[in-house]
Amino acid sequence: MTEKMPSNTKHGGAGALKKIQQGEPFVGLARIAENEVEDRLLAGGIEAELLRDAKRLQVVSDLYYEAFLKAMQEREFDQATSYLKVWGWIHNSSIRAWEAARKAKKTDNSGDAYKQLIDLYRPKKEDDAPDN
Repeated sequence: MTEKMPSNTKHGGAGALKKIQQGEPFVGLARIAENEVEDRLLAGGIEAELLRDAKRLQVVSDLYYEAFLKAMQEREFDQATSYLKVWGWIHNSSIRAWEAARKAKKTDNSGDAYKQLIDLYRPKKEDDAPDN
């Protein structure tokens, strides 16, 4: 988020989740974050948002894996186990995110949809009429 959170706010996620569960609109930080998501969607579309999420998850996965390797080298096995648990979860999440981004890219036929809309509303010329 681009706006600074008040010092007593940890993250706002719990409040946002509660609003979803109660079927209420977001307020405060959650509303600010929602506006930012909407802006990104307008700017780049769903495909760009999926790609952004996949990249971010991959970065976290890579960092946890490096921490796991370092802990193993230093024989800090309890710490390595802790890192491995998080890495496994986040790595699987990144794989799913990459797959979703790949599928979105494959199925993006927005250009075709625009062409169909243009063809639908474009005035027909006489010589464009189908032969009967």
